[in-house]
Amino acid sequence: MKRNVKTYSFRMPLELKERLDNLSKNLSKPKSAIVKEAI
Repeated sequence: MKRNVKTYSFRMPLELKERLDNLSKNLSKPKSAIVKEAI
């Protein structure tokens, strides 16, 4: 799993990676808030 995540994040732009990291940290937020951050 960790290897896959590393290669995946390597190919993604840093901005997208940061957004995904923030999303994973904020899983406790309501879905609507998560969707707004993702866009």
